[in-house]
Amino acid sequence: MNRFFAFFFLTLTGSVSTLFAKDFLYLGAYEDAIMPNEAYRPPKPFMWNANLKVTRSVTAGFEHRFYSYRKWMELYTGVSGNYMEAKGTLSHDAIGAVSTYLMLRLYFIKTDVAKFYALYSPAGPTVLTKQTFATTEFSNQFVFQNQIGLGLSLGKAAETEFFVKLYHYSNGDLFPVNGGIDVPILFGFSFVL
Repeated sequence: MNRFFAFFFLTLTGSVSTLFAKDFLYLGAYEDAIMPNEAYRPPKPFMWNANLKVTRSVTAGFEHRFYSYRKWMELYTGVSGNYMEAKGTLSHDAIGAVSTYLMLRLYFIKTDVAKFYALYSPAGPTVLTKQTFATTEFSNQFVFQNQIGLGLSLGKAAETEFFVKLYHYSNGDLFPVNGGIDVPILFGFSFVL
């Protein structure tokens, strides 16, 4: 349990730190009527099981780069809010999530005008607005957020970025009931503050 508190403290402290190396604001959205809902989904331990795929999602967040290694690897802390809708047994249902997380970016193509990268964020502590959502449920409102995706930075100073992410929420089977929620493909953009 001490490791969990140390991890939570590091992510929360880094998210609100005053080391302004590079800060981003980002927005993203998913709509199943216009975007594919069958994307590649990594197995455990990268992503846990999910009983539900959302039909609509909107996310906004803040990311702060606090470490860079030879310009090929970067570590970020972040805070995000996500609004999700899904079809329940009788009608649509909605839920909100607030998360803090650590994220790894690995750059695999870099030119003067564009940089392509892969990103991964494991087990970001998250609070949901309720325990039951559409056709899935959790033991409590505390879960974890995982992100995996690809991104593209444009401009020499990487002032604008576009990304594609898969979001996943679950409690990692730490509690008896773990329904799991997936946001299949979330498209978004970010900009430097």
